[in-house]
Amino acid sequence: MIDFSKLSRPTSAAERARDEQERIARQIEEDLKRRSEWSRRKAILTLTSDAEIRHTMSGDRILHLRGDDDRGRPTSARWYSPDHFEAGAVNALLDQLVEGATVRLDGYWGAREFAGIKRFEFAAQFITVEGGPRTP
Repeated sequence: MIDFSKLSRPTSAAERARDEQERIARQIEEDLKRRSEWSRRKAILTLTSDAEIRHTMSGDRILHLRGDDDRGRPTSARWYSPDHFEAGAVNALLDQLVEGATVRLDGYWGAREFAGIKRFEFAAQFITVEGGPRTP
């Protein structure tokens, strides 16, 4: 049998707000740590079309980028928005990702099979738009 009396419960609104802020801070820290660990490669793209935003059934927001890398090869990439990003932050980033913009992506290469053809796509963990701040 579970003894619920041993569980600590915030008793005031201030304590609940503090606990929520601590939870969000831990979530951000864990997300940045994971993204840093997964950033093994970099890619520099000049976008050949505006970025597209897509939403999954679970509520994830994904930016899809298409461009030419520094060697002129066509490349596609995707970036998953962190859970703590609000829609306005994602839209502000999307507004910067227009055709002709140069972006630096930190992440890793992944292979996907589509219609029997193996394709490589860059899974971006961080995006830097034309020398701006690095966005997780």
